[in-house]
Amino acid sequence: MIICSNFCVQTGYNLIISCECPATKTTTSADIPTINKYKIETLNEYQQVYKHFEQQIVKYNKTKRSLVLYFMKANEIRTEIKDSDFTNIHQQNLEKTKKLFGDNSKCQEEIKTFYELQDDLRMISEAYNKAVLDGIYE
Repeated sequence: MIICSNFCVQTGYNLIISCECPATKTTTSADIPTINKYKIETLNEYQQVYKHFEQQIVKYNKTKRSLVLYFMKANEIRTEIKDSDFTNIHQQNLEKTKKLFGDNSKCQEEIKTFYELQDDLRMISEAYNKAVLDGIYE
């Protein structure tokens, strides 16, 4: 039997694609969650995607609020730097900024999560629109 696979760079999954056995002419396929994640053909699938959408909205709003706090803190530090005349205080504030938004900071992780949630919500929205156009079966 021949099984075709392809590595997906975006998801990191090794996707198994259905292939036909030349000897028996039977087709084999594997469940590929990344392809079927937003598939909506039945009412049950619609409800599952809707539940996922609601969970993602909660995460999205929480992450958005957290990023607003980072933005406010960054503005506070920026204001302190502008208002200060002392080199020592400038250096301390610059170190605070570096610590707050360093290479491996939580803020950067939350920004990454925020963009991933935006993409997920966009995909769900597209699936909903497609389901409305194609119709949903019970």
